[in-house]
Amino acid sequence: MTTYPPRSPSVRFSEFSELAIFSDIANPESYSSGDIDRFKWESIRIGQSMAGLLANTPPEAIPQEYLYECVGNELLLKRGLTKEASARKRAHVRAIVLGQHLMNKKDLSNLSTVSSHWARTRAEKTAIAYSTFLKSE
Repeated sequence: MTTYPPRSPSVRFSEFSELAIFSDIANPESYSSGDIDRFKWESIRIGQSMAGLLANTPPEAIPQEYLYECVGNELLLKRGLTKEASARKRAHVRAIVLGQHLMNKKDLSNLSTVSSHWARTRAEKTAIAYSTFLKSE
């Protein structure tokens, strides 16, 4: 009689993704390495432009429409922040995937809460900043 190891809890994780819209894609069916490089550098350029405007303009002088364009691009505002956030996300996923084989659901939930605290803190600070800017309009 064949015995199988006990099944781990049914937890599924997927890769995270980010959506960026660019209007001048040569072939929307597939992206070449040149397209990907162009997207990367365009994102960096946009982030630097946004960071410059936000750093050098009083909050009351920033148009509300511009702030809406910034939503979702916060990681582009500071050099290295995208890389840091990606590393933290990978570490979080790695911790949860390893933990799901060793922990019960409650302990896994606690691990997830502790491991993702940085993301909740960043999201709260971002929301407060947008609220502050938008109230001045």
